[in-house]
Amino acid sequence: MALPAGAWAKRKPQRSAPIEARLDGDGLVNLQSVGGNLSIGGNANLADLAGFTALESVNGNVSISNNIGIDSLGFDSLVSINGNLTITWNANLPTAEAQALADQVTAAGGMNGSVSITGNGP
Repeated sequence: MALPAGAWAKRKPQRSAPIEARLDGDGLVNLQSVGGNLSIGGNANLADLAGFTALESVNGNVSISNNIGIDSLGFDSLVSINGNLTITWNANLPTAEAQALADQVTAAGGMNGSVSITGNGP
C-alpha cells in the first residue's frame, strides 16, 4: 500500500501487529466507501477526522475510540453503515457531535446495526 505525500507509517515488530499511520488532511478526501470495518483508535495526537468528508458508506462496523485529541468528526457525507457504530472514550469530542453522526446515518436510512456512544466529552 502506497501512502500519499505527507504520510508516515511504522510497522511494529510483532508479526500480526497493525500498521500505525498518520495521514495529512488530504490523505483520504476522495475515499467514498470502505469495504469492511473502519476502526480509528488510540491516536493521542489526532485532532479531527476532517479527511473523511467524502466517505459515504462503510460495509462493516465503525469504531472511533480512545482518541483523546479528537474534537470533531468530519463524516459529512456518511449515510450508510452496514454494522455497528461505536464512538467511545474520545475525551475532547462533544457527545452531541457523536450523536449527530448517528442521527445523520439513521435519518438517511443507512444504520444497519446498533449505536454505542459513551465516555466522550461534554
